[in-house]
Amino acid sequence: MGRSAVRGGGLSRTITRAAAHIEEWGAGARVGALLGRLLFSGPELELTPGGSAWWNFVARADEEFRQAYEDWVTGSRCGEVKRYAGGRLDAPEIPETRPKACGRVC
Repeated sequence: MGRSAVRGGGLSRTITRAAAHIEEWGAGARVGALLGRLLFSGPELELTPGGSAWWNFVARADEEFRQAYEDWVTGSRCGEVKRYAGGRLDAPEIPETRPKACGRVC
């Protein structure tokens, strides 16, 4: 299952096997590996990668990815979630580096 450690009063556990390849503590990661430590916290064991929100904008090209980001930020595509007491979630900044196309199969 991975190593466990108590940090700040909570349990931090690294998963070594899952749907995607996850390297224990990020060591020896290979192309296609899901990097970062997975953190379980609280009574419900909420799973978050690296301990922060994970965003997934899907696109066939960098331009489509950036457009999906802009659509989320402006609210022009995704609309409003009714009955949600909080405000709209902010997407993290997009890195300046552009991803390389991986071909038909990654």
